[in-house]
Amino acid sequence: MSTRDYEDLSSAVVKLACDDYRAVLKSGTPSSQSWKQTLEAFFCSPRFELFTSLDGPSLMRRLQRETAG
Repeated sequence: MSTRDYEDLSSAVVKLACDDYRAVLKSGTPSSQSWKQTLEAFFCSPRFELFTSLDGPSLMRRLQRETAG
């Protein structure tokens, strides 16, 4: 794999996490709370930093604001 391939894969992982987090926030069901906690832990983890230089907690807050209206 080339460097570009790894960058594309990293971007796809972060995008999927963002899409899933938006969906969980919109759903608001009790059953989604476990997945929400898992995603929040990912955004705040060193593993997240392997995929992107974005600040995970800031990204989470931005997604929360977007979803709130």
